[in-house]
Amino acid sequence: KKVPDSFDEFVSNSFSKLVCNRGLKSLVILSIYFDNDFFRIGDLSEEYKYIKPNDFQKYINYKPILQILLDQKERFTKPDICVQYAALLSHIINMYPDLGEIESNNLGATAFEILTQLLLPSEDESENIESERTRITSIYSYLCKISSKVGDCELPCQTIQTHLKDPNLCTPALELLLVSKYSIDNEEEMADDTFLQSLLRISNNGNKLALLVLLRLAKRNDVAQKLIEKPSWMEKCKNSH
Repeated sequence: KKVPDSFDEFVSNSFSKLVCNRGLKSLVILSIYFDNDFFRIGDLSEEYKYIKPNDFQKYINYKPILQILLDQKERFTKPDICVQYAALLSHIINMYPDLGEIESNNLGATAFEILTQLLLPSEDESENIESERTRITSIYSYLCKISSKVGDCELPCQTIQTHLKDPNLCTPALELLLVSKYSIDNEEEMADDTFLQSLLRISNNGNKLALLVLLRLAKRNDVAQKLIEKPSWMEKCKNSH
């Protein structure tokens, strides 16, 4: 089995045309170039399970492949392969931090923005509620994995606030709030009374993650003042230690 010596512009253009009809297989091939264990990015056909990563040459010029991943995001973010796509982006950002920038765009920030869109409800009617929750939970986990690589990331606070009301999505949403380096604008949104009320409600049910998020937000004077006026959360915090 052979691969081209370089993933040049011609090969990239030809490959891009295949993505629409061969979404998962395209991700498998791209993941091989990134030295990824492709068994981890989805359920593959039996023929692919016999392919060994060592059968492929290591490829060092990643830019054309990254451009495919970003340019073809409309296909890769479809419900059937979006979690695998998120897994590959997360792997690339964490394993190859020196890739840095592509055409003046920060890869981490670009990927983070793409993945936050996958937290929204799907327009695909084939995805049921259970599948949607599974997808969103997975996307939260990959956002958490790349959040340390993204400074001043833009969190979709309104979407997160909706998920805080869902017992199945509350924990992954809180985990992202806790680990991300969110922007000043995000901080302003979370300092809003409605957002704080959501966190207070969850913390009053004994959720330690919500307490930790509140403690983080309490570094702001305005938030600290609001929380002092509602001391029940502090009692929960004291009891959790």
